[in-house]
Amino acid sequence: MIKSDIALLDIKKQADIVVKILHKNLLFICLLERLNNFGLPNWYVGGGSIPQIIWNHFHNFDDNFGINDFDVVYFNSKDLSYEAEDMFIKKGEKIFKDFPIKVEIRNEARVHLWYSKKFGRKIKPFKSVEEAISTFPTTSSAIGVSGLTRGLKVFAP
Repeated sequence: MIKSDIALLDIKKQADIVVKILHKNLLFICLLERLNNFGLPNWYVGGGSIPQIIWNHFHNFDDNFGINDFDVVYFNSKDLSYEAEDMFIKKGEKIFKDFPIKVEIRNEARVHLWYSKKFGRKIKPFKSVEEAISTFPTTSSAIGVSGLTRGLKVFAP
């Protein structure tokens, strides 16, 4: 199938193609396997790594060419403390210490607490991790993938 033809398919078929491509990336599958046992609430791998893996596939690049990090986002509005988020960050540093690509873990329920300081404008708290993914800065990076045991779950607003 030619890349341009994929855009003409319905969204379910497009998601199926994305899942097939992601399943071929052994490092990505290893990441998901570790995350499935990590204990994060409502998590996704999102951001630029997903479209980069797809780009690499269609252009015959190395599976992980150009991926600087894997963004892991989750949602826990019950504890907005930095300490709670940092606990997962530190746990991730241990679990992914042998990983060749950096894994960054962030609680999207906390974004409104630091956003104005970093970007100069206030935002309302997100109600879910999916709402947060919907605000990612580019269309191609506004995607999240989770799961593995019972199949991959793709969220693409």
